[in-house]
Amino acid sequence: MVYLAQGNVSWFAASVANLESTPATELPRGVNIGVAYFDLLGQKFPRDFYKIRAFADAKQVGRLVGDVMKTHKGLAEAADVKRIAEELLKP
Repeated sequence: MVYLAQGNVSWFAASVANLESTPATELPRGVNIGVAYFDLLGQKFPRDFYKIRAFADAKQVGRLVGDVMKTHKGLAEAADVKRIAEELLKP
């Protein structure tokens, strides 16, 4: 598990167990790879746990390609969650 906390901001993330046993044939359709909790300044979606789902595309090798699936349908924009996750994962 990864935990980040500073002031009034917190972010938790954990990967799923046994991900290495997931067949590669499932990756184009998407695979649940973890869960994350977001409580960030200026956050435009509810503070809560979100399932992280990744998709593999052989044309995108070496580039982070993943979509965060909403657990609060209609309340959180997946694009906002994805943008924040990509900012946190910058090298």
